[in-house]
Amino acid sequence: MNPKELFERVVDRFNAHDWDGLAALWSDEAEIYVPGGERLTGARQWADFNRQAMAAFPNARVDVRRLIIDGNTVVQESVVVATHTEVLTLPDGRQLQPTGASVEIPYMEVFWIENDKIAGVHLYVDPTEIERQLVTP
Repeated sequence: MNPKELFERVVDRFNAHDWDGLAALWSDEAEIYVPGGERLTGARQWADFNRQAMAAFPNARVDVRRLIIDGNTVVQESVVVATHTEVLTLPDGRQLQPTGASVEIPYMEVFWIENDKIAGVHLYVDPTEIERQLVTP
């Protein structure tokens, strides 16, 4: 499978909230770097991270704005579009009750691929963006 096909599967599984299917696309040894300096290891931790991050947004979908593929490296600039319908735990631990508001969260990811699996990813997103859109009038 080429990198573009693999990436398209990632987006399809994310948009379906198929976290187990998403995990199947990652290597068990994958290195994942997320905001706040946190490092995750492996397919299961990545799937759990996504499941938890999107729990307050059951209709969340990725809208890919730009895709760059160079060999086995894929860079995407995207937006998660979602509606806040469940309790959201903020980075500081506070819980925000559902607002019904729509959000558009821009982010970038850099993937590297080995043996038809994602071997690693760096996620770049402003962790305060969701709160800004939901709490700030």
